[in-house]
Amino acid sequence: MSSLSDDEIEQHKQKLKQDTEKARQKEQEKRQSLLDSVEQDSQIGNTNTVQFGEIEIRHKAFIPGEQLQKIQSVNRGNAETDDDEIELLCSITESLHDQQTNETHSDAETIKGFWRTFISQYGTDAYSLIMDRLLSPLIEETEEKMDAINSFQG
Repeated sequence: MSSLSDDEIEQHKQKLKQDTEKARQKEQEKRQSLLDSVEQDSQIGNTNTVQFGEIEIRHKAFIPGEQLQKIQSVNRGNAETDDDEIELLCSITESLHDQQTNETHSDAETIKGFWRTFISQYGTDAYSLIMDRLLSPLIEETEEKMDAINSFQG
């Protein structure tokens, strides 16, 4: 059995270190690529639409971070004020398109007025419709994205 010289042992150590570093870097790149894919999906500009009668609402396909706590309160039915609900809805609404007049509104004042009037006029039916068609799908999608992100942070 031949023994390795000190130089050969050192070369093997260096090779093992390099292979380990390459494998670690490759795994880190793979994780980052997956995280980037999730992040790209939640960029501003990624929108969905939902129909409420003759109004088509274009909304963000994600919930802005500062609104996550509010949406949990709204979802449980214990939002602090109607303004919290209105603020939440305004934060995700990109535009309103009235199909009868073929007009699109994207200014904050019109969007806020729409949500305030819609909730005021239709009460619990409005909340039910908003939850079923708009907020519940967003909550589920956001939770899935957060779970994916959190699975890589450990």
